[in-house]
Amino acid sequence: MLNDDILCVIDFSETSAQSLKSAVFMAEQLAAPVTVLYPYRLNQIEKIEDMSQTKKNMELAAAEDFKKISSEYLKDSGVVCSFKPEVGFLNDRVYAYSRRNKIGLVVMSKQLVENNKDGFLEMVDQLPAPLLLV
Repeated sequence: MLNDDILCVIDFSETSAQSLKSAVFMAEQLAAPVTVLYPYRLNQIEKIEDMSQTKKNMELAAAEDFKKISSEYLKDSGVVCSFKPEVGFLNDRVYAYSRRNKIGLVVMSKQLVENNKDGFLEMVDQLPAPLLLV
């Protein structure tokens, strides 16, 4: 597990901030990098003519939001952290990430799981690493 990614899945809720805090703490202990995955959906947007620009704007806003919630936890931690906003369902995005990268731990909030109950069990069956619910 040493140096394998810690994948932290967030939705910018208050509980997601706690998940990030836990992921950074674990990363410090294990000398591991953290990848923060923000799966989001575009289906809630109506009458958008330029979807690619809308997607770009949403990802820029998400990056700004990530800076706000992560600055406290990453400051002076020495943890290497990357942020990846991706369009799609939570379970699909976690599975796709785990196929491309070696993961040592997945961290997410119980609230995020409750909001994605339909795909959660499928995601757990496909996880190549332990799951920490915060």
